[in-house]
Amino acid sequence: MSSLINPGKPRKIVTAVAAAASLFVGVTLTWAQPPAESGPQAVKHINCDNGQSLAHAVRHAKAGETIRVGGTCHERVQVAIPRLTLVGAGNAVIDGTGVELGPDPEFDGLLVIDGVTGVTVSGLGIQKSTGNGVLAHHGATVALREVRVQDNAVTGVVVVDHSSAELADCVSTRNRLGLDVVTSSSAVLKGTVSITQNGNGVDINGTSIVELRGAQVELNENGGYGLIAASGSHVAIFGWQSAAGSTITANANGFAGLILGQGTLTTYVPSVITASNNTFGLLLNAANLFAPFEEARFRLENNGVGMSLGQGTTVLIAAGLAIQGNGAGVVADGAGTLTLRSTQANPSTITGNGSDMRLLFGTRSTIEGVTIGTLVCDSTVLSRGTKICP
Repeated sequence: MSSLINPGKPRKIVTAVAAAASLFVGVTLTWAQPPAESGPQAVKHINCDNGQSLAHAVRHAKAGETIRVGGTCHERVQVAIPRLTLVGAGNAVIDGTGVELGPDPEFDGLLVIDGVTGVTVSGLGIQKSTGNGVLAHHGATVALREVRVQDNAVTGVVVVDHSSAELADCVSTRNRLGLDVVTSSSAVLKGTVSITQNGNGVDINGTSIVELRGAQVELNENGGYGLIAASGSHVAIFGWQSAAGSTITANANGFAGLILGQGTLTTYVPSVITASNNTFGLLLNAANLFAPFEEARFRLENNGVGMSLGQGTTVLIAAGLAIQGNGAGVVADGAGTLTLRSTQANPSTITGNGSDMRLLFGTRSTIEGVTIGTLVCDSTVLSRGTKICP
C-alpha cells in the first residue's frame, strides 16, 4: 500500500505519459499539416535551341504555371491546362517549318488553346504554319499580348466555337487572313493592334463580336478588305471610359476598308474611323451603323466610293462625318434610312468628291446641318431636313 502512495512513482508515470502525449500530438500535427503555401509557381525555362520541347513542357505543366520560352520551337503546341502562361524570351518563336498538322489545317494551328480558360501568351512569335497560327476553340479563353503572328498559310488568329480572346499590342501580317472571330465568339482589342498585308484583314461572322477597348486598330494594305462583319456580327466601341479614343484605320486595301453585310458597327464614345485609298471606304448591305452621340469622327477620303449603302441598310451618324476626295462620296441604293447630322463643334461635310451624294430606289434620308456639295436623287427617294432632294 505504501508503494501506491510513493510520491516518486506517480511523478514518473505522469512525466512519461506527458512525454508520450507530446510526441503523439507532434506526430499527429505533422501528418495533418497541409504543405506550406509557397506563393506563385516557379517559372519553368525552356530553350528550344538547346533541344528542349515546349510542347512536352506544356503537356506536363500544372494549372497556373508559367513557362518562359527561348529559341525557335519547330513543333505544334496544344494547351489543355487552364491558367497557363507562356512568355517569350527575346525573339522566341513557334515556327511551323516542317511541322505536320492534322488533315484539316483550317481547324488546326501551331498554337492551339483547346477548351481551357485563363491562358496567357506574351512576347512570342507564331509563324509559317501550314494552317493557322493561333487557334482558340471549344470555349477557350486566351489573352495574347505582344504576340507576332505572321506568314501562316490560313489565318493568323482564329477564335471559334464560343471562345474569347483579348489581343493587346499584337501584330498579324502576311497571313491569308489576319483575324477570324466566328460562331458566337468574341475578341477584345487593346493597345495597338496591327492587322496588315494579309490576303484579308479581319472576319467577324456567325453572331460574333469584336470590341475595341482603347485600341488603335490598323487594317492597312490587305489584298481584299480590312474588316468584314457579317451574319449578325458586331464591331463595337462601347461606352466604357477605357474605350474612349479608340481608332480604326483602314487604308490602301485592295477592295474595301470596312464591310458590313448583315452586320453592325456601333460607337458611343469619342473615336475616329478612317478609310482611305480603298476601292470602297465603307461598304454596307442589310447592315447597321450607329454613332448616335456627337463625339465620333468618320474620315472617308480618296476612295473609289466613300460610303456605299445597299438595300435595307440603316445609318445614323450624329456628327463628325467628313467625306472628300472620293470618286463618289455617298451612294445609297435602296437603303432603309440614312440619318446624317452635324454640330458646330464636330461638323459633317460631304464635298469635293467626283459626285458628292446620290440617293436611289426608295432610300429615305434625314439630313440636318450637313454641308453637301451636290445631291442627286431619283423620284423614289423620300428626303427631309435642311438638305432635301432637288
